Amino acid sequence: MKLLYGLLFLISATASAYDLTDALEGIIYRTGNKIYFKSTGDFQYYKIRPTNAYVNRDIQQLESGDSLEASGYLEKSKSIFHIDSVHFVGLKKILGVWKDQTNNLFQFVNFEKLTVYLRPSTNRVHSMSSDYTPVKSFQYTITPNPSNDWSILINDNLSIQTGNLEFEKNNIKIHFINSETGEITKTVTLQRVF
Repeated sequence: MKLLYGLLFLISATASAYDLTDALEGIIYRTGNKIYFKSTGDFQYYKIRPTNAYVNRDIQQLESGDSLEASGYLEKSKSIFHIDSVHFVGLKKILGVWKDQTNNLFQFVNFEKLTVYLRPSTNRVHSMSSDYTPVKSFQYTITPNPSNDWSILINDNLSIQTGNLEFEKNNIKIHFINSETGEITKTVTLQRVF
């Protein structure tokens, strides 16, 4: 009986030291070689500790100011977030206004919303003036993938387009993919405007 009570005590002490979590959302902060996560739920800072090589690879690609939704467990007494899986990311470097080859504008408003504007009859691309007509707003999600780049899902409530993001110095290439065949169907190159 003493053994049973001791075992129950040990289990309850271990469970209270770690809080399992379905998913936490927050912002990444880097200081030197240390990476921290500021939870949007409790506004606490946690040191990130990946639990496997895949998560480590995904976390290493993130920069300060990027958002992260991940699951794992919290070790609150030591302020550590042990991450088992990365669900979604928001990349700070994608935010802003970009133009395509035909001068249409793509505004990544935040980590979830993308608005596309058709170019005006003139070729002026210096501002988001009333000359541009908003065509459509989309929801988008970015996820890490095994080839060290990012996958993007773009949803307009009628259909979902999938693609891969390729970042260059001042450009982004979005390679849209046929979800059935895996083949690239179209590549859109975006150049930063502001």
